[in-house]
Amino acid sequence: MAVPIRITSSLLDVLEVLVHALAEGREMHGWAVKKATGLSGATTYKIFDRLEDAGWVSGRWDESNERGKPPRRYYRLTPTGDHAAKSLLIERRPEALRRGPLPGGRPQPGLPASLLTALRRRLAGGAR
Repeated sequence: MAVPIRITSSLLDVLEVLVHALAEGREMHGWAVKKATGLSGATTYKIFDRLEDAGWVSGRWDESNERGKPPRRYYRLTPTGDHAAKSLLIERRPEALRRGPLPGGRPQPGLPASLLTALRRRLAGGAR
């Protein structure tokens, strides 16, 4: 298993979002991951490149692109990436795998609960 060269807080942020999305049976487009983590687009997509090179993430272009809108690339952890991401999160950020939707939190249609949790945590300035 190839390992991304640097394990950074930003990498862990992206992995956390992807692990929760996979647990919910969803794939995430880059913009949604960028928004959930609060990272810049350049940082987010560099991380995706590293994860794809390592074989941890697979990406696909949305074939049903609406006219006038840029195409979206969707990402999903591979089985190898899921195992590796969970191992890294257990080691470096164990609370990440215990987090779930906030009590009484109602998911917005079309957004996974884990994305909403990440957004709420960011807005509240929650601990990492």
